[in-house]
Amino acid sequence: SPWRRAWPYGLPTRTAAPWYLGDKIRIDYSSLSPDGRWLVLITQSKDYDRGAPGMMPNYITDSGYAEILKRHTYAGLNPPAPQSIMVLDLKTHTSFPLDLSQLPGIKDDPLAKLRKSAVAWDIQHGIAKDIAEASVKAPAMRAVSVMGLEWNDSGDDVALQFRANDNKDRWLTTVDFADRKLLTQ
Repeated sequence: SPWRRAWPYGLPTRTAAPWYLGDKIRIDYSSLSPDGRWLVLITQSKDYDRGAPGMMPNYITDSGYAEILKRHTYAGLNPPAPQSIMVLDLKTHTSFPLDLSQLPGIKDDPLAKLRKSAVAWDIQHGIAKDIAEASVKAPAMRAVSVMGLEWNDSGDDVALQFRANDNKDRWLTTVDFADRKLLTQ
């Protein structure tokens, strides 16, 4: 109705407009700035396969029989899910993803020598070269996880700490909200 459109969105009794981020992501963590303007979302793909759940026997049960519990994922099956960052501006109702390719060295392969020697070993032991190379192919951009997030007191600056999922690099960054990019510190 026309009277609803005429109401300003700034009224305290009016609820904020909804956000639709898509059905392909899962929010792992969110952090609101102290001034209430920015919301930082740490996300991952909703379809990421964490691996087969571990099966642990539970011998102390009400039934008196051992039961199998699915409590944890076996170590080493799948690496941690790659995370990404989405920033929501609650004042202007806009959002933007942070481009993690800006992190220095994120596209470098710190395991290149090890991969090369693994291919040589595989070929020496009878595996075809194309199969050996495919089995140890490096990703175009390494996956990262967010290890920390801290706002300053005024809420106009946030620090993010990233760790490469291969445990070879760590980055400390801040966010330039005006240019919508990461600044490596």
